[in-house]
Amino acid sequence: REFLSASLLSLLDDTWVVGDLGCGTGLATAALAPHVGTVIGVDVSDEMLGAARERLAAIDNIEWRAGALEALPIAHDTLDAATGQLLEHDRSPSRKVGGLDNRGSHFYLALYWAQALAAQDKDAELKKTFAPIAKELSEKEQMIVAELAAVQGKPTDVGGYYLPDDTKAAAALRPSATFNQILAKL
Repeated sequence: REFLSASLLSLLDDTWVVGDLGCGTGLATAALAPHVGTVIGVDVSDEMLGAARERLAAIDNIEWRAGALEALPIAHDTLDAATGQLLEHDRSPSRKVGGLDNRGSHFYLALYWAQALAAQDKDAELKKTFAPIAKELSEKEQMIVAELAAVQGKPTDVGGYYLPDDTKAAAALRPSATFNQILAKL
């Protein structure tokens, strides 16, 4: 069980925002926090959120939100819009070298989601944060896609199959310096 947990946690990216839906007192939230940029803990119970806040007060990359799973207190409709764009523009990964791979597909999801967050009017702070990101991702789309395509079809050393080296794996999975610099602004 510990190996499985460590293996799964090693797949997370330290720039990701992850939701712990039905977080309770934050057991999974605490496990996720060291491995991602932000964890959003959501629970319907104010008592559970209070206990989680108190227990995990020292961890600074956790946001707490009260809400039911049927009506999440996040801008989830923007992810729906981004997914729709991904499908509409056929940005799913190709099986052919030189075509869009998973990394390229992830770029397009990030681009479309940033655009949707910049276009929405429900959360002014999100709009303000993502407007320049969406603009820059759009302006540098061709450069990013070219950087992602340039690394395809070549062997990549990630430092091992079962216990990859985090630095080598991150370089292999995030090969676009341009994309990485834009994401680092968040």
